[in-house]
Amino acid sequence: MQAITFTAPGAAFEDTKLPDPAPPEGQDLLIAVEAIGINPLDVKQHVGPPRVLGVDAAGVVLAAGPLAEGFSTGDRVCCAAPPNRAGAYAQRLLIDARLVGRIPDAMGFAAAAALPCAGLTAWEALFERLRVTREGSLLVLGAAGGVGSMAVQLARGFGMARVVGTASRPESRAWVERMGADSVLDHAGDLPMQARAAKLRFDHIFATQGTERHWPALLAMLAPRGSICAIDQPGPLEMSALRARGGAFMFEALFAKALAQAPDMASQGAALTAMAADARLLPTITRNPGRICAAHVAVCHGWIMEGRMLGKAVLEGW
Repeated sequence: MQAITFTAPGAAFEDTKLPDPAPPEGQDLLIAVEAIGINPLDVKQHVGPPRVLGVDAAGVVLAAGPLAEGFSTGDRVCCAAPPNRAGAYAQRLLIDARLVGRIPDAMGFAAAAALPCAGLTAWEALFERLRVTREGSLLVLGAAGGVGSMAVQLARGFGMARVVGTASRPESRAWVERMGADSVLDHAGDLPMQARAAKLRFDHIFATQGTERHWPALLAMLAPRGSICAIDQPGPLEMSALRARGGAFMFEALFAKALAQAPDMASQGAALTAMAADARLLPTITRNPGRICAAHVAVCHGWIMEGRMLGKAVLEGW
């Protein structure tokens, strides 16, 4: 099978041939990858040991293990591949069926490939970690990226009373508004001052970036007994002010369920199926340079490293 590999940490990507995966066993599915999404996590893992990278994949089921329930050859699917196995930068992918969602016939593979990592991270952060309510208010820090874009849309579709995002450039502000935010704050400015001027205080804060840098501002905007969920890796955080508010802090880790073989792993496949079927969710693709190859993967990694990406970059076809 064709695959995208690299020979040393941070080395250039190469188009190569690898043996096809073994036939699926247990609960695994073998998927023919038709499209992939490119994520900041891919960029981070590129500086690690060589392996087939890639989280986001969409394609067609080629075969199912004897314990993989509910899937048949030819099913159109998408998934987020965990990092303890070969990833999505290859024509064939073995993955646990519980982590796989179905996609409608009307949904293109590129759109489906943009969904898993960003969509699942946002879904779990909002509904499993923060446990948002319709009466509550939400601030999404860094709302123009892939995860932030999905978080704003999911919160709006859920019917939350107030959904606010942060962005710093005119184009990113316009993007967040298009995703459905009630208003947009500038995280390059004084966030607490902007929130006070708009009479905003947040029951829930979802930090997709900059948690450590913005920590004092987040605490200043948090409602009593509010909660903060982060997906980045901040340094030490001063918790005394959070404790005084009776607040909560937590992390969302997309692969925690898969790596621990948690009993609720199938919730990821169910969430992907639900999001793929939700016609209210707008596509978050902003860049698609073409087919899946080493050169295009490198281009997408470069865009992410610039730190100015809106939404998601995808590649489709071999």
